[in-house]
Amino acid sequence: MQDNDKDISGIIDGVVEHDDQQLQEDIDAFESSISSSLQHTNLTYRGSFMRTESTIFQPAHVDYDYPILEQYGNNLFLAFFPLTKEGAYLQLWQEPSKEENDSGGDEPIEGTVVFIPYGKMLIMPSDTIHGGGFKRGSSGNLRFHLYIALEEDVVRKENNITLLDHPMNKYTEKHDRRHELCERFVDAEGLESLLGAYFDVHSEDSVVATNDFNGASSTKSSKLDFQNAIESDFAGRSASHVNLFGLSEEVEVM
Repeated sequence: MQDNDKDISGIIDGVVEHDDQQLQEDIDAFESSISSSLQHTNLTYRGSFMRTESTIFQPAHVDYDYPILEQYGNNLFLAFFPLTKEGAYLQLWQEPSKEENDSGGDEPIEGTVVFIPYGKMLIMPSDTIHGGGFKRGSSGNLRFHLYIALEEDVVRKENNITLLDHPMNKYTEKHDRRHELCERFVDAEGLESLLGAYFDVHSEDSVVATNDFNGASSTKSSKLDFQNAIESDFAGRSASHVNLFGLSEEVEVM
């Protein structure tokens, strides 16, 4: 992808001429980088362009229904990457271990906000609890949201429907649909105070997703280590952690 905001927007809108060969080379390099990171050579993917009109923190959720995650979750991944130099933000929550759940602990679990720099991609397991809705900049943090399925020699289908036809945001608890995830997985401490001071708030309050996109390529990932604030070897190549609550400098983790 060209390192030029106008070129990217032009390609999205279809109003700026571009070199087809160069574009194909960029796509091939993009797919190759996913394959290398996930260490898998056969995958399918689907995605959408997204932008945020006004900061409204999205409640904690997963992107697939629980039966799909239970049966196929190990072969499904989510990915996010910004399309402008504004970067992108995402709030992530760490699911308690089975031992912690069995112990009956009911303490709220606070989120961690990560910053994804322009030119980087965050890839995470499909069962990762997360939320978007952040805006800091004029483009609305224009970004791309990918659903990735690792495949065997042939693409798995159920009644002629691939796994990528199943994405569906689920905001309820896995074992008790009467309760919302956000009752247990709460926003990071101090996040509300950053509205208007750090994140943009305007009259419009929607998150817009456009240009549904399908593709096929090649790609496996290790679990993100949230305890180390996205600083594990794999995640460090994908995103940098932003200590928003201390308003520290945004330092890219290489």
